[in-house]
This record gives sequence, structure tokens and C-alpha cells, in this order.
Amino acid sequence: ALVLALRWLARFHAKFSQTKVDGLWDTGSYWHLATRQDEWNKMPDDELKQVAGDIDKRLNQANFKTLIHGDAKFANFCFHHQGNDIAAVDFQYVGYGSPVKDLAYIVAGCLSEQQLETQESFVLSTYLTYLQQAFEFYDIKTDFNQIADEIRTLYCFGWADFYRFLVGWNPQSHKMSQYMKNQTQRCLSLLREEN
Repeated sequence: ALVLALRWLARFHAKFSQTKVDGLWDTGSYWHLATRQDEWNKMPDDELKQVAGDIDKRLNQANFKTLIHGDAKFANFCFHHQGNDIAAVDFQYVGYGSPVKDLAYIVAGCLSEQQLETQESFVLSTYLTYLQQAFEFYDIKTDFNQIADEIRTLYCFGWADFYRFLVGWNPQSHKMSQYMKNQTQRCLSLLREEN
């Protein structure tokens, strides 16, 4: 099922990567920082809270931005009874952004702690393979290596951004895993190196 969801996301992200649509969120996802100040205020005053704006800015300034679903959880996907196709619902948070937000969210909700650790390269390579195929299918010319490198780099930023929201919204959420915390630490380390 995860592979089908990754395929759907890759096709969606490719299809709408060069599309400008009025009436959608300027920034996709239901947890982005500008709309979640109450949750930010409830966070402990630690490094993550202090750099939350930097993480948000980095995601918003990605070179590869596209329409993202914005609420890409398993409950918003409908799977064909034979397990060979998929459709998505609940498009109320569609807007522009880095696809890593959708990736972090779908993976956080469907893989166990152990799977998160062991399946990371599989998740990224599967998504990127489908993304490249979708660009070719839609005849969209890109510098795919640059896009793939950015997605790999920003993957931990998507996780850190989601973690920031959960810390302020529901610190006991079952989605908060050691893997998410490790990805957040990786993101914080990258930010420290850049500054």
C-alpha cells in the first residue's frame, strides 16, 4: 500500500510542478508554521522552537516546489480492492511547497519505528523513481538530479517541520518516533553547519 501511495504522490507532484492555480493555499500542508502559531507558542523554548522559522523558510524556498496534497495520511487514500490502484481524497490543504512534507506525513503514519529506520532508502528511491517516470510521462523537462538531491537533503526538514507541529499540538502523539527525533536532529545539525 505504501508503494501505491508513493506512486500517487510522485505523479501528483510531477503533474502539478509547473502549474500555477489561483485559490489554493500559498503554502500547502495543514501544519505549516504561519497557521500554527498557537502550537509554536506551546513548544518548550528549545533549539527547535528557535529555528522553526528557518526550517519553514528553507522548505518554502525550495527550488523544486509543486502542489502538495497537504494532508497525505493513509486515511485520505482509497485503495482498490485488488490492491493495484489508489485514489486520494480530502484536498482542503493543497498548496505549494516541497514534496518532502507529503512524504514525511505519509511515511510517519504507516511504518513502524523499525520500518522507518530500515526503509528510509527504499522510500526515497521508490518515490524518486516514480517521480522521474512521471516527469517523463508528462513530458516535463527538468534537471532531475538536482531535484532528487534537493529532496534527499530536505527530507529531514520535512520531518523536523512535522515534529515541530506535533510537539506543540500533541506531544503524546503516536506518530512521534525516535526516527522523527533523529531526523529532526539531522535537520538541526545541517542548519548549524550553514550558520
